[in-house]
Amino acid sequence: MSLLEIKQLKIMFAGGGGKLLRAVENADLSIEAGESVALVGESGCGKSVTGFSIMRLLKTPPAIVRADRLTFDGADILTLPEPDMQAIRGRDIGMIFQEPSSALNPVMTVGKQVDEVFLRHRGLKQKEAREATVALFRDIGISAPERRYHQYPHELSGGMKQRILIATATACRPKLLIADEPTTALDVTIQAQILELLRELREKNKMSMLLITHDLGVVAHNAERVHVMYCGKIVETGRTAEVLTDPLHPYTKGLLRAVPRLGEKRDRFEQIPLSVPHPSAKPEGCYFHPRCSEACEACKKHMPPLMPVGKDGARAVRCWRSG
Repeated sequence: MSLLEIKQLKIMFAGGGGKLLRAVENADLSIEAGESVALVGESGCGKSVTGFSIMRLLKTPPAIVRADRLTFDGADILTLPEPDMQAIRGRDIGMIFQEPSSALNPVMTVGKQVDEVFLRHRGLKQKEAREATVALFRDIGISAPERRYHQYPHELSGGMKQRILIATATACRPKLLIADEPTTALDVTIQAQILELLRELREKNKMSMLLITHDLGVVAHNAERVHVMYCGKIVETGRTAEVLTDPLHPYTKGLLRAVPRLGEKRDRFEQIPLSVPHPSAKPEGCYFHPRCSEACEACKKHMPPLMPVGKDGARAVRCWRSG
């Protein structure tokens, strides 16, 4: 059995006039013990709410979460009593949230915020928790950890705040780490440091990881498999190396064309025309067809299924032409 198994996940939100907005539609995703899987797509495609549904952090209502199967380490996330779910959060599943400045409490020192994880999930005394937090800061490369312990978030750089979030998420050595855009708004040098730190922590603690990102460049060295999501639907999935070297869906191809390459000279970056439609205004047929240069008549009328490609079943694509 997979560590995390999601079958036919649906996430909806109540809109005006009783209309349901479909944020995620019939998504399948699984992660094995020790495996890193990426969920890729533009903002508004449903990636973050998928991560929140695993942590059961979506307020219901207005959110409505349904799935044929949503299990973590054999436990049914959808039916688990809240006290049991609270025990899993932070201990067995850690999450790095997208924006460090808003994820950290501005009126608490960062050391005290990490202490809470040790106090709640490891049952340490306050002094023991402080010692564990300082040691953790040192392990993940935070300079002057004793001094940083007493600082507030506004006193730290973006990269340092991201390291504090990583410390909070990995303090209990969780089985699964959900990293939601862990390098957003960081310069390329700090991005590389953060990604290297995540790799080291994964190997050291034997963690699985769900990497949520819009950047296929980040995926290349940080995930074994990748799921490409568009407008709430998985449109392509497969081994990372195969998807990056031989993309099948036009959306995946567009995302790759937007990634700059070292030594490549361009007058301008390529971009996918238009933008991701609002959940209340999804087009008929394939959701991507208004932005797709390869669309045919079938694309405009019928949603293609996620079709397997190849004999081993490791790849699949949701496209009438590529499938």
